[in-house]
Amino acid sequence: MKIHKLVVAAFRGNTWFSVQGIKELQRRDLLWVAWLAFAGIAVVAGFFIFYIIDMYRNLLLLGIQTGQYELLFFYATLGSWVFIFLMGIPLALSIMYYARDVQLLMALPLKPGEIIISRVVLLLLYCFPLHLFLTGFAAYVYGNAIAYSFELLFSACIHILAGALFPLSLAILFVVMLTRIINVKAFKTAFEVGGMFLSLAIIVIFNILVSRSFMDPDYISSLDGITQLFKQFMNIAFPAEWVARSFLPGRGFLYLLPSLGLYLFAAGLMILVTGKTYLQDISNRIVVSRKKTPRVKEKTGFRKQAVTVALIRKELHVLFSNSTFIFQTIGELCIFPILLVLFVFILPGNYVKELARFLPAGQLMSLIIFGICVALTCLNSLSSTSLSREGTTFALSLIIPVPGKTHMISKLVLYILFYFPVFIIDMIILMFFLKSDVLSLVYMIPGALAFLVFAFIINITIDLIRPVLKWTHPMQAVKNNLNVLISLGISFGYLAIFGFSGWAFLWFLNLPPVLFGTGIVLLTGIADILLLPLLFQFAEKRYNGGIEMC
Repeated sequence: MKIHKLVVAAFRGNTWFSVQGIKELQRRDLLWVAWLAFAGIAVVAGFFIFYIIDMYRNLLLLGIQTGQYELLFFYATLGSWVFIFLMGIPLALSIMYYARDVQLLMALPLKPGEIIISRVVLLLLYCFPLHLFLTGFAAYVYGNAIAYSFELLFSACIHILAGALFPLSLAILFVVMLTRIINVKAFKTAFEVGGMFLSLAIIVIFNILVSRSFMDPDYISSLDGITQLFKQFMNIAFPAEWVARSFLPGRGFLYLLPSLGLYLFAAGLMILVTGKTYLQDISNRIVVSRKKTPRVKEKTGFRKQAVTVALIRKELHVLFSNSTFIFQTIGELCIFPILLVLFVFILPGNYVKELARFLPAGQLMSLIIFGICVALTCLNSLSSTSLSREGTTFALSLIIPVPGKTHMISKLVLYILFYFPVFIIDMIILMFFLKSDVLSLVYMIPGALAFLVFAFIINITIDLIRPVLKWTHPMQAVKNNLNVLISLGISFGYLAIFGFSGWAFLWFLNLPPVLFGTGIVLLTGIADILLLPLLFQFAEKRYNGGIEMC
């Protein structure tokens, strides 16, 4: 009963299901914001479901061709365990050792085991959606393609409910070991960011292996195929083999029992090891954090620098202040170049050549490449959450005697420094593999600056109107921020207008594509010249008493 109350209290106090979340939106007649957020989550979930089902069908086909039907479940289980282990390390650090409410729980008449179990249940709730996606849809694909059986349904229920317990227990044991060896707090952000990018790298590598193995038979023979990797992994990851074989009809129950035993053993070992010194470790960490740090000899004088440079450094400091902002920003910068390179590596060389034959060439291809690069670089959240990322520290930006125009210039310079190189990289990749006209660079390069400035003006205006400055977790400032959805909707709107006008321009008037590209860049540049002074005036009003912190 106590554990249930602890879990419910922590879940309501730290998520949007809290009293300050849904009920607060309902009180302010803003419940539509929650429905819009749920709709966005549904769209993203639908995309991942489609992606996972397509990848699992390829794996199942490989398993059928080689007679190894457990291939799908092995990789689904192994992938779920790897991702939950990597994700569980930063989650365990945050929820079990660095959460503020843990200090409050220590003052209550609770046993260490009750606190630990409640924290583990919270971690399971956070990891359950990922485990459900990776494991549940494997059973769905197998049942639709082969047949549903009692072993399949029963094992799916057991593994979906309890399967995440094994990698999560390993992650917690790893965290306990780290806390005994090093000062984890000093490397907490590095662990979080490193785990996120390692997960992304695993997804990319695994997708390349599966896709190329399925599409190119020569690739299978040269690397012995993905089934050869499966045979090698079976000797190492034999617990995942138990789980995989427990789904199959016939002797599935013989493998289900050792799988359950493994889950219970890992969980029991984790509770036993963690419970011995858990509260003592928390107490020692609190005492150490309260000790005064040695004073460093202060340097005399100040280094003189331009105000804009100082503000850019401030923006960079905010961006790299926590792992959520880092991963959001770096992910938006790198994901599209990675996807473009991944697309080329996934498709064998003959597929790329055949695809290029059906695409237009010359100036029209250059115009299409330009439109793709504009869409890839303008659809981001860097400027639409610029003020929101500062949170309560935004009060300092209001206090310092700096005009709102200067703040906007510093944010604009940083935005261009981040996304202009990405635009050039995307453009080079696309122009290298597709037939295009090099002379079109005359309008494509200045057009990149024109569209980036235009996107910045639109997005930063939204954040100036309604900055989200009161947040308890950085995710609320960037991922759960309605400003991002609004800016993405507006960006999709004007990009669709430009695309439709370009199609009408070229189809009905039959004029050179370079003429439309040059014209749209000139119009966007004129819009930037007209809108920038209006943005500076609006920012001046908002920074000069227009934004209230209370």
